Amino acid sequence: MKKIIALVLVSLMVLAAFAACDRGEESTPETTTDAVTTQAPESEKQTDPETTEAKTTAEPETTEPEESTLNELGLPFEIIDIPVGYADGVELRGYNASGAFICDEELNCLYSDSDNNMIVVTNDQMEAGTLSATFLSAPGYINDNGIIFGLEEIPTGEDEYYFWEFGPAYYFLFISDASLLYLAKAGYNGQAWTELEVTEEPVTDYTHGETNITITVEFDGQGTIKCYANGVLLIDYYDQDPIQGSYYGVRCEVFGVEYYNIQAEHD
Repeated sequence: MKKIIALVLVSLMVLAAFAACDRGEESTPETTTDAVTTQAPESEKQTDPETTEAKTTAEPETTEPEESTLNELGLPFEIIDIPVGYADGVELRGYNASGAFICDEELNCLYSDSDNNMIVVTNDQMEAGTLSATFLSAPGYINDNGIIFGLEEIPTGEDEYYFWEFGPAYYFLFISDASLLYLAKAGYNGQAWTELEVTEEPVTDYTHGETNITITVEFDGQGTIKCYANGVLLIDYYDQDPIQGSYYGVRCEVFGVEYYNIQAEHD
């Protein structure tokens, strides 16, 4: 009997030991370690000698200064240096003070490529002399086309319509769509338009928009102005308060006017 009791006690003790072991394993927390990437301190980082040398010896970048896109008048280059005509055998060059004249090489003429066009000669001035131009008016449009002279100064502002009639004063000799020859002032004393003289009858042997016409002005800079159409004197005018500017050029009102053989002769 004692042996049986002793075996039972031993068995209980073994079972108790196993139970204690199981509880110990459950009480021990499971730990997991995630992979962590750490960087070495700056002082411990490896450097590539070649890269370091390249960085220290590289020359600083330099920016080339951009060439100016403006000419001496403060205007874009593309609207200056347009062939205009000739003065005493020297080629005239000009720029668009208003609108857009272009040199049409196919037609061999100065061609108006927009409306309200005025080109001013930049490489010549004329206080007195003779200015003439042959042109073909644009057919189907009401438009006035001709030459300008006595311009007080080269227009260089931003508002092109300021040059057209409200800027520096100048004379304008032109043929109207009614084939009449006009002499007028533009921009004079703050006025957009001052009519000086106009012919009563249309110019003979001329049809607006169909035939070429040559207009010519002779002026002395002191008020005497003689105006011709196709070689015929039609206006002989004396201005008691003359404009005494020295710049000149051509002006037309609409797209599609062709100017040929612009000539200036100095007195």
